[in-house]
Amino acid sequence: MSRFIKLILTILLAGYPSLLLLDWTYTWTITQRPLLSIKENRNYDYLIAGDSRTNPLVAPYIDMLTGLRTINIGYPSFTLEDNQRILQYFFDRGNRVERVILQMDRRFGTSTGTRQEWYYWPYLHRQDGLFTGEIPFSYYAKENKNITLKTLGSGMKYLINVGDGEMTLDTAKINEDFRPFLYNKKLLADYSNVPFLYQELVDFHAFLKKNGVQELILFKAPCTPEWFASQSDTSSYKRALRNMGFKYIDLSGTYTDTSYFKDYTHIKNSKYLEFSRYFIKSIIEPIEMADRKSNAADTLARPAK
Repeated sequence: MSRFIKLILTILLAGYPSLLLLDWTYTWTITQRPLLSIKENRNYDYLIAGDSRTNPLVAPYIDMLTGLRTINIGYPSFTLEDNQRILQYFFDRGNRVERVILQMDRRFGTSTGTRQEWYYWPYLHRQDGLFTGEIPFSYYAKENKNITLKTLGSGMKYLINVGDGEMTLDTAKINEDFRPFLYNKKLLADYSNVPFLYQELVDFHAFLKKNGVQELILFKAPCTPEWFASQSDTSSYKRALRNMGFKYIDLSGTYTDTSYFKDYTHIKNSKYLEFSRYFIKSIIEPIEMADRKSNAADTLARPAK
């Protein structure tokens, strides 16, 4: 019996360091990816936040065309909570931003199933590091069905190739267009009855104001006509956001040609720069123009010395 107990203890003691190493490796190579572009003590005009539907917005390209300073922290399957945690990381490093532009729609912020379906982010959710009382790597094993050696390899390759995490014009042109359009009917689920994240959005806005953000602007990224047809109600959500006092810019109907998309709700890579230009024209330019008019009016209103 004592031999059996010793054998079990030996296996457990030998396995624990391996689990610890796996936990740390996956956490560092995969979940740090959205943190890589965040530097220290920088001032930005705009910060783009949200989920994978913000991917087409290439910050260096936007900056090149506008002369502004922009950063995009959006990442696949991020919820409102995930974005706030990333922003806290951003502010803790001495960074500041005037305006936050958040991709917001009914499906965004719904945590049910998203982490199991795509990624899980223990790095963001475990404030005390690896030693939190759970068995190492159990978060990944329990919550993420996609964790494989291939996933780990792609994460490491990403870190090596991307370096500091900034999306350049070259990485924005990565060609995924050889992949056929993804006709996944699960993506056409009707989100019209998803609970409205009223209090979460109020809290998020308060968090931004506390950290010196002047304005939160909401927008909805493009979708295919098929996605629109699958939704029983697309107007009440828009009204609710505007009734809360937010500027909400609906770009969901920008493209009716399915060839612009890789699936029902995501623009394909070859259209990233085109959509970035449209984003500038539809959202950034009107804001900047209004600022210039306001500054000019303030100048005229000042008494002459």
